[in-house]
Amino acid sequence: MKIIHSVFTIGWGGLEKYPLTLEEHLRKRGHELILITIKGTKLHEEALKRGIKVYTIDRFKKLSFRITKKLREVAIKEKVDIVHMNSSREYYNWYLAIKGLKKIKIFLTFHIGVPRHKTIIHKMLYKRLNGVFAISTIEAEEMKYKLNVDNNKIYIMHNGVDLEKFNRDVESNFREETGINNSDILITSIGNLSRPKGILEWKEVAKRLVKEIDNITLVWVGDDSHIQENYSLESLRNEIKLEGFEEKIKLLGYRTDVAKILKKSNLFVLPSHNESFGIVYIEAMAMGLPVIGCNVGGVPDIIEEGTGFLCEPRDIESLYNTIKKALGEDLKLIGKNNIKYVEKFSMNKHIDKLINVYGEK
Repeated sequence: MKIIHSVFTIGWGGLEKYPLTLEEHLRKRGHELILITIKGTKLHEEALKRGIKVYTIDRFKKLSFRITKKLREVAIKEKVDIVHMNSSREYYNWYLAIKGLKKIKIFLTFHIGVPRHKTIIHKMLYKRLNGVFAISTIEAEEMKYKLNVDNNKIYIMHNGVDLEKFNRDVESNFREETGINNSDILITSIGNLSRPKGILEWKEVAKRLVKEIDNITLVWVGDDSHIQENYSLESLRNEIKLEGFEEKIKLLGYRTDVAKILKKSNLFVLPSHNESFGIVYIEAMAMGLPVIGCNVGGVPDIIEEGTGFLCEPRDIESLYNTIKKALGEDLKLIGKNNIKYVEKFSMNKHIDKLINVYGEK
């Protein structure tokens, strides 16, 4: 199959990285993924580095004759079988672009929440769709009353993790490189530094934990690019340094060696205010860690009883108490069990289901 994936956002999160991971695995199965995105974005750059065929637009508009014309030209030129959109905002252009091209199947994944689409226009648009993918159970339930789409077109499609890249066999000198004692409990968090990821609550809880526990270090992996806040990575680092916590609370910025960092960690924590799914929890589990997340969105789909702990969002006390509770448990045993548990979230199983739905619809 020839599959177009379109991504018209400028960020660098799970949504943007999703087609890159898919491409590698689809290629191994004999399928071709073609990407259409915005020129000059991080996704555009990464796709070119990986040798993925990429088409670009200069900027995105929800409805644009120029974009519609470009999309149609690409679809016809490449003789594609599937169009897979990664945001409902793309659909107006795609609906017009493939009008009359009845052999092309079209799918849509909702990565960040489900909007209310119940108008007559939406009914017409969704009638053309072959399938709508929800990345969590709660999203699938929301689709049933928020979207003007037949329920038999709704599929739960949990994001998958490449378990070959996230496995305990990776060699790591992370603690030695960063000066973290081998005897310390290392709590790791991964995400951008935006408020919705819970960085401000994490910062306050980290200070309390370091004051109370001698042998503990907390690190946050992620930077301040593509976010708009009244603080920066540098200002947060300065605050931590001025209060004397820089040896035990570390903001590492953007890193590509997250598997190596997780390998040397004892517990993973990400107190996001909302997560449609949260693939980073699965990555941490695959590396043998218990995880802590907030009881929101698709996080409970991942963190089941015995795999980790749920706290309340935007709640410093809840986060603090949950971490303290986790530290009293057998973290090694939970982490060992998680390695087996996450096999159901493997990218291979994700691809199996995706190809099956592409084919049957």
